[in-house]
Amino acid sequence: TTMLSWAWNFGDTDTSIAQNPVHTYIGAGTYTVSMIGTASNGCKDTVTKTINVNVLPIPEFTHDIACQGNETQFSNQSIITQGNIVGWQYNFGDQTSNSNLQNPTHIFMGTGFYPVTLQVTSDKGCVATVIHNINVLPKPDALFSISSNPALSGENITFNDVSLGLPVSWYWNFGDSTAANTQNPGHIYADGGLYNVTLTVADANGCKDSTTRELLIALLPVLPTAFTPNGDGENDVFYVRGGPFKNILFKVYNNWGELIFTTTDQKEGWDGRFKDVEQPMSVYVWYVEVEVADGRIFKKSGDVTLIR
Repeated sequence: TTMLSWAWNFGDTDTSIAQNPVHTYIGAGTYTVSMIGTASNGCKDTVTKTINVNVLPIPEFTHDIACQGNETQFSNQSIITQGNIVGWQYNFGDQTSNSNLQNPTHIFMGTGFYPVTLQVTSDKGCVATVIHNINVLPKPDALFSISSNPALSGENITFNDVSLGLPVSWYWNFGDSTAANTQNPGHIYADGGLYNVTLTVADANGCKDSTTRELLIALLPVLPTAFTPNGDGENDVFYVRGGPFKNILFKVYNNWGELIFTTTDQKEGWDGRFKDVEQPMSVYVWYVEVEVADGRIFKKSGDVTLIR
């Protein structure tokens, strides 16, 4: 004896005569399912079972304006009428990493439309999916020039925005704990050193880009008013401070106008001797001529007291 037919009643007014049917319940709840089987000899039998259909979550998400190379924030808006949502899986549609965070961020490196998928899972294991096409906008390209690099401390340096992509706002970080938000600011550095200058621009859509350049600030020649060449390891040599300099000429004269020391090496200073003879306590005249990296030449003179 074999089974000839099957008559299913799914408890929601829908039926089937398939041997192994697939059925979709529109609403959640408890349903009584029955199946009547008929054998080849005409005998029939009925089996009945109760099934519980769980609530399906409703997936949804929102996002910030998506900009190329910028972080895009995704915000889960999914709901469920019974139970809880316990799992989130985002696929950003750009063949990079996925995320199982509820509210992730993602950086799209290209522009155009990307199909972003959110799949949510309930505490009963029920899964639902939503897809939104995200339009990723092009970002501006931050670029700037510097009026002089290296430059000198105390001089006004102009920073010129040459960014592409029609930026409408600018933020400058000069690397010395100061900033500006004009398009082409000027700035004066009080101290010498190497500074990282960063420009961040944003366009009308809020898309941003940043770029950083190194700026070397040199100091003009600085010389002490006295030195003590007594061998105690402190202030024993008369040096030219400042720089860096491309070239330097440093000279020292005695009271009779005699040249007693000269060098073109900033690392070399006068030790208070002339022809290996210690010079007496007195006031000596010095002259310095330096060339900075951009070709400008500065000349300076003064006097120093030798103290023993």
